[in-house]
Amino acid sequence: PIGSTSYSVTNVGNTDRSIKANSTTIKFGCYTHNDNNSDNIAIYVEDDGSAPTQTVATPTFDPVGGNYKTPKSVTINCATQGAEIRYTTDGTDPTANSTLYDGPITVNTPNATTTIKAIGVKADMNSSGVATAEYTLPQSV
Repeated sequence: PIGSTSYSVTNVGNTDRSIKANSTTIKFGCYTHNDNNSDNIAIYVEDDGSAPTQTVATPTFDPVGGNYKTPKSVTINCATQGAEIRYTTDGTDPTANSTLYDGPITVNTPNATTTIKAIGVKADMNSSGVATAEYTLPQSV
């Protein structure tokens, strides 16, 4: 559901109105009819059929970035069901065409910082924000 909104309507007359919620527009009309000194309001609702645009959850890293004394096996998770994770290890921001994450990434380069960046991607949804984690290992591991 896209939510609900309550409106107080007075002196409605014959009107057409619309509500925009996310990317869905709901059109409705209010029409009055004075019958026996009481106002009867007829309301119709028309949905334009477009689905609200949602955004994929930003991926998370386990373990989180930091300084480590031993190599790490880094897993990337995304809370959005069915989303793919795309990532880079060269410092550039990932795109929907970047490497597909399919299992843990080993960080084992001594005396270096490895930067992993990831996004979540799913059809009919906006891609997530970029998640970044930096892993630094000492000179000898």
